[in-house]
Amino acid sequence: MPLTLVSGDLATDIINQSQRVIDMQDSIAELEPNNAPFVTLLRRLGKYQAKSPKVEWLEDESMPRFDTVSATFTATATSLAATNPSWFRVGDGVRITETNEFVEVTGVSASAIGVARGVGGLSSGASGSSAAGLYIVNNANAEGASLRTIKTVRLVNQSNFAQIIRTPSTLGGFYCQDCELVLAA
Repeated sequence: MPLTLVSGDLATDIINQSQRVIDMQDSIAELEPNNAPFVTLLRRLGKYQAKSPKVEWLEDESMPRFDTVSATFTATATSLAATNPSWFRVGDGVRITETNEFVEVTGVSASAIGVARGVGGLSSGASGSSAAGLYIVNNANAEGASLRTIKTVRLVNQSNFAQIIRTPSTLGGFYCQDCELVLAA
């Protein structure tokens, strides 16, 4: 097999990608999107010396709890067109924020959630607009009932590239032209 020669510096895109060491943090950063996610993430990352030009980590988010209705509904409707119906499970207790009504999810389809209105002796319902908020408060499970649908948020692989900063400096009369400081975010 003929040799391949490379002139100049070996950049990260020129080296054989199989020889790269995966720099993956041990901990999984849990991101709560409603609580200043950028600040939360930066505080948890910390600082360390990078082992590879590409630094990777896993992020996890909490299960979504806030959604909206995508079409108007009447006071007697037993189905609500949800923007993200896959977020709901049978047995979820949901508060409709516009009407302050508490409902229980009785079914989930590709475009809507079935609901029981007036749960817990509360008011039996009111009409609502297409922008009404849906807040998943809890879930109701009958004693001895079978396990409900299990849903989890998939971990997301995130990455950033380390930066090499070369700064000529002197230390006690010693001059260093190629001193490197490696920072990883």
